[in-house]
Amino acid sequence: MYVNVCRPRRNPLFFVDIMAEAQGVRYSTPLQNFDTTLVSLFDKGIQACQNVPQLEKVCICFLS
Repeated sequence: MYVNVCRPRRNPLFFVDIMAEAQGVRYSTPLQNFDTTLVSLFDKGIQACQNVPQLEKVCICFLS
């Protein structure tokens, strides 16, 4: 079995690339926005979990 060691098995949350420009080298995501980006991704994950319906309510209706 061939495994590509350069490619991650899962999708990353975000990419941080180093970009070379005429003014110098910089990151693709500004470091000032890094923490707000992480918190925003975490909040979106929590909101997605809150929208999952509870199965217990459906199962109990069929048992009674």
